[in-house]
Amino acid sequence: MVLDQLLAGVRPLGVRVNSDLGARSSFLSLTTGSNSQDAALVRALAADRIIVAQRGPGIRVAPHLHTSPEQIDRAIDAVRAFCQ
Repeated sequence: MVLDQLLAGVRPLGVRVNSDLGARSSFLSLTTGSNSQDAALVRALAADRIIVAQRGPGIRVAPHLHTSPEQIDRAIDAVRAFCQ
């Protein structure tokens, strides 16, 4: 599942997961821990044409059924670049 791939990729980057992983869903809520940093990450991802949304205390990532593992890797790489 692409959400598992996303989780495995962003966890080492210090991004916190807000989603309840016991109740799996089709989206994931992540946060840097700061609303302003979350907003900056959303803008950085949008500049790379990776569409997410700032919702509540985090960033909502909602891959579609047809989102490929390569697209998830691209998103992870963009988050990594932001976090460095």
